[in-house]
Amino acid sequence: MKEIPLTKPNPFAKVVQKKTLGYYLYWGLSWLLAPILFPIRVIIIIFSSVVTTTILKFLTKDIDINKPLHPVKTKLIQKMEYFGGLLYCLGSGRYFIKEINPQLKPDLKTANVCICNHVSSFDPCIFLRLGFQSFVAKEELRKMPVFGICTWAGQGLFVKRDNKQSSEIISKIILDRTSNDIQSFGYPRKYPVLMIFPEGTTVNQTALMPFKKGAFMGGKPVSMISLRYQQKYFDPSDTSSHMVTTQFWPMIGLWQTIEVEYFGDYIPNDQEVADPQLYADNVRNFYSEKLNQQKTDCTLKDKMYYFGKHSDYSICSQYYKDNYGPEVTRKNGYVVQHWKK
Repeated sequence: MKEIPLTKPNPFAKVVQKKTLGYYLYWGLSWLLAPILFPIRVIIIIFSSVVTTTILKFLTKDIDINKPLHPVKTKLIQKMEYFGGLLYCLGSGRYFIKEINPQLKPDLKTANVCICNHVSSFDPCIFLRLGFQSFVAKEELRKMPVFGICTWAGQGLFVKRDNKQSSEIISKIILDRTSNDIQSFGYPRKYPVLMIFPEGTTVNQTALMPFKKGAFMGGKPVSMISLRYQQKYFDPSDTSSHMVTTQFWPMIGLWQTIEVEYFGDYIPNDQEVADPQLYADNVRNFYSEKLNQQKTDCTLKDKMYYFGKHSDYSICSQYYKDNYGPEVTRKNGYVVQHWKK
């Protein structure tokens, strides 16, 4: 299929790489070593999945995971999740995780809520390796190896995005956890700090979607974090390909480098506390500037249209209609060029 470069940023399109000498050397060596590295990585992932699942099920046996746990139990679960995340990263070729501004890394004992841009369904595994343990994720990821059981055991939340009632219930729980926990009074927190991806879906590192207001409804400071995946050799995002396909390329490639940058806390003013959507929009402005990514007003329905999950162009956003048109879909070969983003 002929690739058609887009002239405007699109958060869903496949990002294609410039075919440089370094690109060909990387993939030449990768395919040469794949018969050795790939089976080893598969074994590591299977091992991490089996061990993590077995131990976490043992640690959570006969307890109500939706109620506060004893701090010792929470710590044991976090350590096991770290182990699972570490092995899963090694098995998938994500060896190098560089933390930028580590002095601004949130204190997980006192932070209200953490937020981050969302690139891949693999993102939470990166954070498991860094000590985080509780996430808000789509229901479909509940069965994902390592991450699914870790999010459940870490008292994370799964939301059915196409179910309004489910979304409302999760929003109430998020509000309760971000504004009514007791760590600010010097007591051990009742639940692990939540990591929320406010875009609500993955994007391709070239543009940002609108931030949903869930993480901001409590009017508390949010701890801001960003992810940047190495993008010179393949597209790490699962916006325009299946989640399994996205995991295949780093397992074949020699390595992938990921940068995690901490920005510190965003403290809302009175207007932002009174208007959670204004708060969310202003935080997105901050991310847009820091990540050098253009803001778009695309929606999840736009993404599903681009991906081919539905064909009803009429329910796409006005932004998508004004900037792209009905022909801009994955099957028609529309892409973003990495070196021109």
